[in-house]
Amino acid sequence: MTTIGYKPVKPRLSPDEIEVRVWAWVIFVISIILLGSCFSFIYSVTWVTQPMSGMAPIDKVYTKMINDIMLLCTGVLGGVAGRKVIAAASAVATARAEAVDNDPEPKLEAKE
Repeated sequence: MTTIGYKPVKPRLSPDEIEVRVWAWVIFVISIILLGSCFSFIYSVTWVTQPMSGMAPIDKVYTKMINDIMLLCTGVLGGVAGRKVIAAASAVATARAEAVDNDPEPKLEAKE
């Protein structure tokens, strides 16, 4: 007898796998925002006609706003990406320090 609608059961994700997927999605979205801002900035400065005497006041405000968004996104990407790197580096440094530290435990003597 055949079973209709049978789906094989997938093993559940561990908390570490869920965290990795969430952070990958966050980095992806912020990267898309950063790239969109960069292209918007380049387009507005390169192909939009500017007055000869200087940049129009509204364009200066727009350029400053896009610049702030790009700086914010770059800082967030660095913080999010560096978060795991720093944790891994500290774990490696701790493991190396514990491997090198082979001093015997100090003897505790009772003082009267």
